Amino acid sequence: MIGKLSEKQIEKFPEYVDKWLKIGLSTEPITLDQARLIVNNVYSRLLGFKSPKQIIILDSPLSIWIGICQLFSRNQVEDQVWHQVRNQVKNQVENQVWNQVGDQVRNQVEDQVRNQVWNQVWNQVGSFVSPYMGGQFDSNYFSFYDYIFNEVLECECNLWSIYRDTSKLSLIYPFEDVCFLSQKPVEINFDANKQLHAEGKPAIKYSDGFSVYALNDVRVPEWLAITRAEDLDPCRIKDLQNAQQRAEFVRKVGRERIASKTIEKVLDDKTIFLNTPIQKNWPCQYRVLELNYGNGVIRYALEMPNPSLPEMWHIEYVPTSVATVEQAMNFRLKRKEEDIDDIEGADFYVQGDRVLVPEGAAKTKRWPALIA
Repeated sequence: MIGKLSEKQIEKFPEYVDKWLKIGLSTEPITLDQARLIVNNVYSRLLGFKSPKQIIILDSPLSIWIGICQLFSRNQVEDQVWHQVRNQVKNQVENQVWNQVGDQVRNQVEDQVRNQVWNQVWNQVGSFVSPYMGGQFDSNYFSFYDYIFNEVLECECNLWSIYRDTSKLSLIYPFEDVCFLSQKPVEINFDANKQLHAEGKPAIKYSDGFSVYALNDVRVPEWLAITRAEDLDPCRIKDLQNAQQRAEFVRKVGRERIASKTIEKVLDDKTIFLNTPIQKNWPCQYRVLELNYGNGVIRYALEMPNPSLPEMWHIEYVPTSVATVEQAMNFRLKRKEEDIDDIEGADFYVQGDRVLVPEGAAKTKRWPALIA
């Protein structure tokens, strides 16, 4: 049983992160000749099928899902393969090694490939079924086992090798007589912070036009990504139902420009000193606003800065019965005034829209002990 990694093995982490990020974010087109050997091995060695009569490569996940969603019936092939590979490795390495490689290799690849690119593609399609095999989008898993087999166990697993080769493809749908493959994206765009992002064009684009639009890793409507900031009507913020998308609208259009066009009245304005992970007694300005979007559209909103990115402001809608910052926060935190006790109440924490309260606490203090 292997219980600890050597310094030489640890130094290899960045190599595997870089390798599998390139594979996971590849936009190199798939050819039928390249795919045939990989698919035939998957069918014969993993699925127990004869080679498919047809291999059909379509331009995007959406093209495939539209074509086969009525035929598609998920089975447990993928889960079974990973289960066998996982057990073979897990039985030979201690938890410390397992977790260390997971944290330093798999998770870094997962953050860009799986969490950003693949999840955004999946969310854009929405109601369609998920694939049997993720190909390049499973690079986070492949990076982990590639490192383990090469640098820790120093051995080869035939089952693993066949499955690893599917990373040269993109999404794979293996039916008994026909295998559907999706082409890779033709374009994937990130900003300097390695967040999925593109102004004036798609962040992810496929050759058939299927696209994902994103600003700072937030999926947004096409009009928000494509339109220049100076051409956006500040009142269009009313068309966005998602709080993260509204925050990106504010960041792009500008808080002052939106305020001058939409704020009818400031109902309440308070600065509360709160603790964040990077600053104690951070001055957090909350405002309750009456917004006039024109044509009789009036909305009330709580405006507040992002504790991690103070230059970024959030606007969250509240009922028109709200008149104070305290009432707006009660609505946001889903609590009533009688749930608050600043003397005997428990400390609690807020991260984004998540509220962490000690188990069994009947009351909490009014303001969080930590906000992030």
